[in-house]
Amino acid sequence: MKRSVKFFSLFFVISVAPLFLNAWRAGARPSHSDQSAEKKPPAADVTQKKRIVVLDFDDSAVGTAVLGDQVDVGKAISALLTQQLVKDGTYAIVDAKTMSLAEQNFSKKDRADREFGVKFGKRLGADAVIMGSVTLFGKDPHARPLPQDEVVPRKIKARAAAEARIIDVATGEIVAVASGRGESKRMGVSLTSGGNWHGFSGGNVDFGSSEFQATILGEAVNDAVQQLTAGLAADASQLSSAPSKPQCSDRFCNRTSCLPSAVPARRASDARLLILS
Repeated sequence: MKRSVKFFSLFFVISVAPLFLNAWRAGARPSHSDQSAEKKPPAADVTQKKRIVVLDFDDSAVGTAVLGDQVDVGKAISALLTQQLVKDGTYAIVDAKTMSLAEQNFSKKDRADREFGVKFGKRLGADAVIMGSVTLFGKDPHARPLPQDEVVPRKIKARAAAEARIIDVATGEIVAVASGRGESKRMGVSLTSGGNWHGFSGGNVDFGSSEFQATILGEAVNDAVQQLTAGLAADASQLSSAPSKPQCSDRFCNRTSCLPSAVPARRASDARLLILS
């Protein structure tokens, strides 16, 4: 009897041992799929935001009748557009303030010069520049003028409109355009009705401030800029895939690593952004 039990035990061990050995090997050794996952590096994120800079808008079409000649409407609207694009997140916004003051203060006529805008964008290492123009600000110029002798002033709506275009600095071509036309939902006896806005001091402009946004004019401006933002963000795929690198020239660079020890001065028209090293 004891011999039978020993024989059975030995037979059981010999039969089961290979099964345990194979199971242990399978658990200790990673599977083929695991090995592939370990060897395969993580996929790189190929999605990269395009670097873009918003230049001051041309406002020559709307004049200074609404807020006075101390307020730069084109600059204020481009600043509001920059804020909205930052919130949107489609583009990586390049701050033009990183350039020296001498380079930023180009004349208003340059705001409509595409060649100048492209060179400005290259100087900042941007993939594209956004240039635009303000086409309506305040009220419709074709609207019938209000009588000045009305006992009770008639209420009006504020309107604003602007156009923008994306220019690829690698090609110099306009790759996308967008427009926005805003109208206040409320009415007021003046364009600055609503809120507690009391004007700008010393020409300091912030169309994104809550005080200005509370006016019917601010409401119209914000509506127009939101439309511009949506249109420009939707056309991000139109930009070329080649990234832009900062480019220097004797007109646009003051880095000692990019220029000779001195930059020869040229005629006045070519020296808009010239900074001697």
